[in-house]
Amino acid sequence: MPKPVSRAFGIGALALCVALGGFWHPLDSGPGFLFGRAAADDDGGGGDDGGDDGGGAATSPGFGGGRSGFKAPRKRVYSKRTPRAQKRKATNQRKKATNRRSRAKAVNVGLPVAAIDEIILRGALESQIADLETRGFKLKAKRQTSDGQVMAKLAKPSRMGLRRARDLARKSAPDAQVDFNHYYRLGYRTQSGDICNGASCKAFSLVGWREQIISCGGLPDIGVIDTKVDASHPSLAQAQVIALQSPEEDRKGSTPDHGTAVAALIAGQTSGPVPGLLPQARLVTVDVFEKGNGGDERTDAFVIASALDLMLARGVKVINLSVAGPANDVLKDAVNDTADAGGIVVAAAGNAGPAAPPAYPAAYDGVIAVTAVSDTLAVYRRAGRGQHIDIAAPGVRIPAASQKKAFDLVSGSSFAVPFVTAAVAVQWSQNQSLRLDSSVAALRKNAKDLGTPGNDPVFGAGLLQFPQCK
Repeated sequence: MPKPVSRAFGIGALALCVALGGFWHPLDSGPGFLFGRAAADDDGGGGDDGGDDGGGAATSPGFGGGRSGFKAPRKRVYSKRTPRAQKRKATNQRKKATNRRSRAKAVNVGLPVAAIDEIILRGALESQIADLETRGFKLKAKRQTSDGQVMAKLAKPSRMGLRRARDLARKSAPDAQVDFNHYYRLGYRTQSGDICNGASCKAFSLVGWREQIISCGGLPDIGVIDTKVDASHPSLAQAQVIALQSPEEDRKGSTPDHGTAVAALIAGQTSGPVPGLLPQARLVTVDVFEKGNGGDERTDAFVIASALDLMLARGVKVINLSVAGPANDVLKDAVNDTADAGGIVVAAAGNAGPAAPPAYPAAYDGVIAVTAVSDTLAVYRRAGRGQHIDIAAPGVRIPAASQKKAFDLVSGSSFAVPFVTAAVAVQWSQNQSLRLDSSVAALRKNAKDLGTPGNDPVFGAGLLQFPQCK
């Protein structure tokens, strides 16, 4: 018996919709693939900004795959509810909605992984950039690196998808490094509690810090690429702090909390509310952060790569980079050039959790990757893990300079990095031909083994131990 026409038409239409739906993809029809679910963390972006391709972790519609989205109609079940039951149900629904909004706020849902219209290049020829401009790209920023390379930031043509724009730029400049302009964010926890003082701080004693280290001479300038540093903070009032001009003069600037906390851990004065590890050290700082349109504070790959080059141009050999985020080809190239020129970059492992993918730049070979541990030598529960982890340092409930009051107790791999940065600076004071490989080898040799015997993906070589000062 033949099927009714209306039913046959409906089934055919449904099949057609499913078939067409399988071919549609949002990649070149808008920036949706750059918006993802960012994990709440306690550090600089901590790998919470997506994958290494600008959208690997996106959870927006259209990326689930596998299911068509069509379901068989569900049979309705009617029930009688009393007014009290209806009121209770409405109250529960409102609570659930409030909880969902709170969770969404906590994990930064919807923050972009990268600039939605920008491509960055490093090592392209002027003629190749000019060729891209004839194709509809717009030059937004350009600078020459200390070794003569050209770095450029281009806005893509308005009707071109971002991945297509990147691919076109890669074809136009095959010998250059080309990528999205990924974002890197901050986030960390603050707690209340009592402050310690210098050698009395358990974090200091755990890493073998001694007051004699204060008298170590011949320290190199130490670079701090972070937020703005408030040199007038009581902990830094007598410190030597040189602030370099931001690589992009039109940036709005940042709040000084994170950068000041990191700087004070390295060079805070012994008489200040938060003493530092090397109070006689001279800091060279660059503010690379600014407020985004969504109210979040962030930096990007182009600015960090530019800041690394500023440090090289000034001869800074040890660089503290307490940020973490996605892989980026331009940033990787800048890190490698820094290492090749004798610079040593120390970076945070990130705080997206133990199951998160590796965070960058820490996961690059040209960087010392630092994870955080508590005063009981337990790994920080949010810390990233992986074979790239080099060493562990205190990073839980660490006394740090604060803008709202004299100090806060802070947690995050951001604050483990200054311990290793200071130790590398002491290494350099004893050997001014120090390079990355020899620095890492010495750190690993002197580390106190934690966890699985030998190097492991949780603690690396183990707990940092400060070198002797001759």
